[in-house]
Amino acid sequence: MNIGKSRSLLRNRNFALLWSSQSLSLLGGQITFVAIPITAVVILGATPMESGV
Repeated sequence: MNIGKSRSLLRNRNFALLWSSQSLSLLGGQITFVAIPITAVVILGATPMESGV
């Protein structure tokens, strides 16, 4: 076992794929969280009271 030579986790292909896919999923969720209410207000012409703000 080589304790002195530690490898970066991002050099591990499987971990890098997991990390990047989780990051993209989180980003997509945050964009959706903002985009759907904005789209509803723009398309439906909802007032702030109707949109629950």
